[in-house]
Amino acid sequence: MRRLLCFGDSNTFGSVPMQRADDTARFDAATRWPGVLADCLGSQWQVIEEGLPSRTTTLDDPVEGRRLNGLARLPGRLKRHAPLDRVVLALGTNDLKAPFARTPGQIAAGAGALIECVQREGSGPADEPPQVLLVIPPPVLPSPLFGELFAGAVEKSRHWQAPFVAEAERHHVSLLDAEEFITSSPVDGIHWEAGMHRRLGEAVARWIREGA
Repeated sequence: MRRLLCFGDSNTFGSVPMQRADDTARFDAATRWPGVLADCLGSQWQVIEEGLPSRTTTLDDPVEGRRLNGLARLPGRLKRHAPLDRVVLALGTNDLKAPFARTPGQIAAGAGALIECVQREGSGPADEPPQVLLVIPPPVLPSPLFGELFAGAVEKSRHWQAPFVAEAERHHVSLLDAEEFITSSPVDGIHWEAGMHRRLGEAVARWIREGA
């Protein structure tokens, strides 16, 4: 059986678009995009879901610290789940938060640091690095709920495609632009509706089949 790790944030975790800031609803495993991916791939693949709300690429959270820093946690996840044939990296949205003041290029560079971690750790078969798919998150939408926390995020997320493409090319990894398949929910501007999870899971499955 081949193994694939999905490493992401609340959209990999499956958070339902939020009506209130304290909403904690989560889609069931079959609805979340890693679950859709697993269903599409069948018994020849084990899909491992590692999604955490508020996770960033390389930034410590002002309140929760390194727990939400993707780069700080990724090496341990790679070791825990090795050997891995593929790793899907789906982070960047939380880097848009206003307190971080990151540019689109800096966010993409954070994703590049995650790629380097995967390539360095040797968590694939025979201690080789697994193949990586870098996902460009879809742009966020205007949201009364998250308007202050994500001030400026709408514009930034409309301009991060080029630097994400550059990072994928620099590290010689595959790239999936999620905007080609899905949109963020107008409910909160950040999270994805169930139908979007299905579309993304199916798109990632096509990448797996093409490279298997």
